[in-house]
Amino acid sequence: MCSVFELIFYLISFILHQLVLETRGYSGVADVGKVNVPIPGGNSIPLEQSVLQSFENWRGVMLKGSMRNEIPFLDPFVFPLDIPIRFPHPFSPKAGTYELIISKLTFRGLSTFKVKSLSIDPLSRDMSFENYIGNMSATSDYNLKYYATEFLPFPLTISKGSAYGAIYGSDLIGTGTLLPTPPNWFKLAKIAMTYSFESLDIRIYPEIPFVDQKLQNAVSQEIYDGIQRLKPNMSQLSTTTYSKTVELKLS
Repeated sequence: MCSVFELIFYLISFILHQLVLETRGYSGVADVGKVNVPIPGGNSIPLEQSVLQSFENWRGVMLKGSMRNEIPFLDPFVFPLDIPIRFPHPFSPKAGTYELIISKLTFRGLSTFKVKSLSIDPLSRDMSFENYIGNMSATSDYNLKYYATEFLPFPLTISKGSAYGAIYGSDLIGTGTLLPTPPNWFKLAKIAMTYSFESLDIRIYPEIPFVDQKLQNAVSQEIYDGIQRLKPNMSQLSTTTYSKTVELKLS
């Protein structure tokens, strides 16, 4: 049987062993800037530092683009297609339909993001992050035509001009899995980002004035909805360009 002194010795040894494991980062908690990643043939590096550097590299790519690698300018980002939107007459649907063409839609401010949170599991290397953008903007031209096929053989231009949208509280929330690579870098096994924003304020500046304020309000709402529907496009654009930035070590 073990003596009292032997039991005390084993207990102290067990406590010291647990303290060593926690000191080496096996406690299951990943604090930003404190998770070291073993690199084959090299020294350990703080993985968060590499991820943060990749975000800064991506910021530079946003501002410069990389035509060689098929990455467009992201700040400003010009949506490459016109956006046609058909909607009925807001007061009398049987009276005809309107076609709103949104063109030269341009987003500004994507590169001004701040890293709000970053978490990396020290065992699985699964990553999650949130990049926050306080203020962005979207500008465009618009052209509104009226179709009354029963009375007119051709569309009638009702209004045209420009629109400005103030975008508040944008978020880029991402998840992925990291594969550390020497020297001091990593690959992305998978990555996905979701773009969203808290609010959007649309203002219309017509060159041809509206004859009815309610119709102008309807156009503002259609532009608002059109930008809302582009969130998946912005998500995919962000995912693709960040992946290329990391893979090709662009800056």
